[in-house]
Amino acid sequence: MARRNSRFLGMYSALFLFTLNSPLVTQVIAKQASSKIVSFPDQSQAVSPNARYVIVGEEHHGGPFHTAILEDRVLKTRRKLLDYDSHIDLLWNPDSKSFAVTDYGESDYSRCSIIFTDQMVTTIQIWDKLVKALTGRELKSLVDNHHVYIAAVQWISADALKVKVWGYGEANPSGFTRFYSYDTDGGVKRLGN
Repeated sequence: MARRNSRFLGMYSALFLFTLNSPLVTQVIAKQASSKIVSFPDQSQAVSPNARYVIVGEEHHGGPFHTAILEDRVLKTRRKLLDYDSHIDLLWNPDSKSFAVTDYGESDYSRCSIIFTDQMVTTIQIWDKLVKALTGRELKSLVDNHHVYIAAVQWISADALKVKVWGYGEANPSGFTRFYSYDTDGGVKRLGN
């Protein structure tokens, strides 16, 4: 009986994995997936659009106070993503292969990254890409103000992320707000609101 149950579970697991990764199911789930930003530690988990991955938050009594962990529900693996002290916002890519993380680490800045579920793919630091691509007044606003923030707003496509950059300081005493798209091939483009 145990052997029969084991065979059944093996076939069921294979069928589940095949179904979960089929193009039709992936498209349907992606269309139904929420494009909402999930804030940690307010929320304790963020499930990928295809439901294969879940990012869970763990709290600690000492510093760092919080850790984000990526769980693969199919392979039953866990991977530490990052530690953070204040709070982070997560935004899953509709393709479930990556997600954007905005880390509000300090009161005068934030960081924004694209992290891939495949740990062999290098994390993209959006701030660094913007600083490298921008020139003139736009660059001055980013590097010469003492309060500058960057945050993921939405995935424009599976390869392009819309980010908001805002701040104030010496270069912009009255403040500024700008939107950019960053595509995973390295392109940066200024957007309207």
